[in-house]
Amino acid sequence: MYGDKILKGEPYSFIEPYEGPARKFCVRHPPKQSDLTTNEAAAEAYRAQEHLESEWEDCSDATGLIAAAEAIAQQAVQLCEEKLASMEEYHFTPDNSEVAQQLDELKTNLEEFSGRCDSVKDDIEQNYNSETEQWVQEQLDELKDSLEVPM
Repeated sequence: MYGDKILKGEPYSFIEPYEGPARKFCVRHPPKQSDLTTNEAAAEAYRAQEHLESEWEDCSDATGLIAAAEAIAQQAVQLCEEKLASMEEYHFTPDNSEVAQQLDELKTNLEEFSGRCDSVKDDIEQNYNSETEQWVQEQLDELKDSLEVPM
């Protein structure tokens, strides 16, 4: 991970962003998407996504996982709204800017995903028992596959 000690002679990778210092990574911990951006808001969103992906792999609490996914989607919607508001100050709107249009589509997809999270969470809470574990996993897989990012 970023900051791990790299021993003399050990292979490593590094990135040199346009702004900010160069970063070195040992071969055991290659850089993640959150390490490759200098925008703190984007890095925070990527870290949340990376955390959710790692949690998704060894899921033991389906409703907790879905609640986390829903919270991250809502956080991303808020970031989209903030960026769209910032762009509107410079008269860039979804009607006249391709980037603003893509951002607006992303916000819509995230809002729909958040709604699906809530619905699936309710279904699982009402129907979960030891015999429905396969069904729960199918619900989680379907939910994970449903998030489309237009960028």
